[in-house]
Amino acid sequence: MMTLSPPAGDGPGSAGSMAPESTSSLSDLSGDAEGVWSIDIDQAFQEALAIYPPCGRRKIIISDEGKMYGRNELIARYIKLRCGKTRTRKQVSSHIQVLARKKLRDEQAKKKGDIPSLLQQASPPGGVKSPSAVVFPPVSAAVAAITEISPQSSYSSIVPKVETDQISQQLFKSLPLWSFQQTPGLPIGMDLSQLVFQQSSPDKTVSPVKSEVVEETKPIASSQLTLHSFSAYVKCNKTSLRTELVKIENTLEKDDIDISVFYEKYPKLLRELFEKSEKKDVFFLAKCWANINVSDDVQNCQYAVDSFYSSREKFQLKVSTMACSFGNQAVEKIEQYFPIEFDGSYSFILNNSPMCDYMVKFIAELKKLNVIETMNNVLENFTVLQIVTNSETDELLMVLCFVFEVSQEPEPSCSVYRLIDGGGDSDE
Repeated sequence: MMTLSPPAGDGPGSAGSMAPESTSSLSDLSGDAEGVWSIDIDQAFQEALAIYPPCGRRKIIISDEGKMYGRNELIARYIKLRCGKTRTRKQVSSHIQVLARKKLRDEQAKKKGDIPSLLQQASPPGGVKSPSAVVFPPVSAAVAAITEISPQSSYSSIVPKVETDQISQQLFKSLPLWSFQQTPGLPIGMDLSQLVFQQSSPDKTVSPVKSEVVEETKPIASSQLTLHSFSAYVKCNKTSLRTELVKIENTLEKDDIDISVFYEKYPKLLRELFEKSEKKDVFFLAKCWANINVSDDVQNCQYAVDSFYSSREKFQLKVSTMACSFGNQAVEKIEQYFPIEFDGSYSFILNNSPMCDYMVKFIAELKKLNVIETMNNVLENFTVLQIVTNSETDELLMVLCFVFEVSQEPEPSCSVYRLIDGGGDSDE
């Protein structure tokens, strides 16, 4: 297992990894009082706490799945595997907070008590243990328990791969301008941990104190251009309500990823650009958890994109955005950005840029699938490639590769990584 930096908090991880919740699956929680879970669930919860220590803004990759998870999502997943009972990520988060508050109250009561601390320390063993004295099961035993279950087989039983490919083909063929030709996709179970290049020090042991230190964030920037923000959204004409579909903020994760892994998900142009470009700092991967909880009234809604770049140099930008299916370009949109000078630098702002009809219809068709696992498997074959160049010289300034999953949260989130030559096999 390796870790990748994700969006703030425990944000949505791999939404396709969790089965959709139902009333029946949550019925086992109805009798629980606040902060009190049944013995088997609490045991699994404590095991998971030992396996997955607090990781702050970071996510964890399950090596045999190649998917990113937040800590609370992994704890919920572990409880499901061990007990067969469903606890959502939010319920896990709430339970952790309840226990933390209880511990704080106990500590405060202890400080206010009249019993001398010496007597407390001299209490005879064998009594009821306080929460702080509970002995967690060994991590190795918990890991062994979870590895006995094959996550890959359980997921394939939920959404068979053949069925997913058929759904993908039906969805993609129903859209206009789609040049459909299936090419081998990135295997869902690929071990991404071999493709991540950690920038941290060789010492992997981090003390609890150090884990609380706020790390300096890096901007999403090449040597000539910085991406400050990107937002795809839907705005209802009747209510003026704006719902973010995809949102990128100006934070680059500290890990690098091998670009060769993603070649087959994009047109050959991506490989050609990377191999020919002298500047390797212009290539980025944006893993987006999209919010598709938007109005179905397509006719009375505006689908649009806002984006904001800046540079110390003055030039005009040309932005080519390609929607791709199975590694083939489906449709391309080209836009121009003109520089706005301010305080010695230049800004490039494009607001309310309409999405093409193709993308609007794709989102509408995707929503009809209803099941998040099915949607995410369809999205395995859908990517977006954005190429930013100097419109006068065609100099490459930034390449952004988008991959998507459906978010289980009401807000979208995104992690952006630099793509590098990791020495992977990029042959056909």
